[in-house]
This record gives sequence, structure tokens and C-alpha cells, in this order.
Amino acid sequence: MPVRESRKVRSRNAGSGTSGISRLNAAAPADFDKTYIDSQVTAHQDALTAIQAYAANGDTQALKDFAGKIAPVVQMHLSKATSIQAAMK
Repeated sequence: MPVRESRKVRSRNAGSGTSGISRLNAAAPADFDKTYIDSQVTAHQDALTAIQAYAANGDTQALKDFAGKIAPVVQMHLSKATSIQAAMK
């Protein structure tokens, strides 16, 4: 059973996530969970790419160090989201 009922999902941020929110709001109830997990996998892939790039090439050492420390956490989240996505197919 899909998580979405008749509620609209609101975005706290404008920008790249806005079209994802629109897709969630437009999704049929039966498609909501898949649409959501697909967006989470994509978002975590994008975040991990950016974090790893900054860890390697950033211009502020403290932020590079933080990016290096947080990358495994984002990777773990991505792995979980990917396994959920695979189980839904």
C-alpha cells in the first residue's frame, strides 16, 4: 500500500528538488513509493558525487576533512535506498 494518501508534499527549498516534488505530487497513489525511492537514489548519488569531489579537490581544508568523513554515511544511505529500490522492482 502506498504511503501517499491525498496530501501534497511541500518543498522547503527551491531549486533542483522542485521538479522532484512536482513528480511526487503528480504520482498516482500506486506509484508514489517507487517515485519517491527513485528520487532518493538519484539525490544520494548526486550528493555522494559532490561530496567526494569536494573531499578530493575542495579549497577549504576543514570542509574537505568533513566531506571525507561524511562520504561513508552518504554511501550507506545510498546503499540502503538502492536495496529498497531493487526490492520494489
